[in-house]
Amino acid sequence: MERQEQTPTRLMRYDAGEISEVDDRLATEEPLEIRLKVGEATRSVAVTLRTPGADLELAAAFLFAEGIVERREEIRSLGHC
Repeated sequence: MERQEQTPTRLMRYDAGEISEVDDRLATEEPLEIRLKVGEATRSVAVTLRTPGADLELAAAFLFAEGIVERREEIRSLGHC
């Protein structure tokens, strides 16, 4: 399934007292669940909304920012479930 960074939409535009319908695009947001696997145990760490793309980098940065990992070497692998 191809992910889209934009979602087509139709909206009402108000300009100088006139209302018109126009096509537009909105940034797509989808949830991303970040899971942490230690040994055989897996647990959900967080669910965040993001524009699709660069999910693995986002997950790694999240783990670092939250203090779950302190160094890059602590992450053995990243992948999609």
